[in-house]
Amino acid sequence: MKISLRTIISIILISTIMMSTSSRTMEEVQKYESGAVLELASGGEMRVVDLGDEIVNEECDFILSEIITLDMDQREMAYAIYQWVEKNIRYSGNTIKGDALRGAKLTFAKRTGDCYSFCSALWALLNRIGIDTIDVTGEDDYHFWVISKIDGEWYYLDATTGWGSERFMLTEKELEDFIYLYNKGRDSLTYEWDKSKYPKTP
Repeated sequence: MKISLRTIISIILISTIMMSTSSRTMEEVQKYESGAVLELASGGEMRVVDLGDEIVNEECDFILSEIITLDMDQREMAYAIYQWVEKNIRYSGNTIKGDALRGAKLTFAKRTGDCYSFCSALWALLNRIGIDTIDVTGEDDYHFWVISKIDGEWYYLDATTGWGSERFMLTEKELEDFIYLYNKGRDSLTYEWDKSKYPKTP
């Protein structure tokens, strides 16, 4: 029986993730069990959401167990996730677009990727702790980021590294006005996307 190269790569990636999770304590995993409702110090609650893929769920749980504490409010949690993605994913190459769940699985396995990889990682981690998050497609599929509902309002987040200053919880107007640099600062671009497809920001 012949096995395709794609199948071999998939097996390697899945094995890599499972090996990385095998040494984690049961307590770390159970804390973020799908459907669990965790009480926050602020008096609010955090509901753990099943993303539909056990491997991605487990990878998210381990990352969250390292960066999230129950005395954080929702904004602080979102920022901790934003910083983790920005600092732990290396920009490299080009990835297949169109499926954030698959994108997150590959990104967590390789810790590298393009803007869609950063977008997918944010999408998975934020949704896992109940922060509603939608992946955003820029004009002509040139760039990808997310929009998240934080403290009852929708904001844009883009953790892709190397493009100027931080882009955390920006309104539609702030994102429109943002100019990001690429190609070592020799060129600049603005965000362009179909705003009618996404929730309104403050």
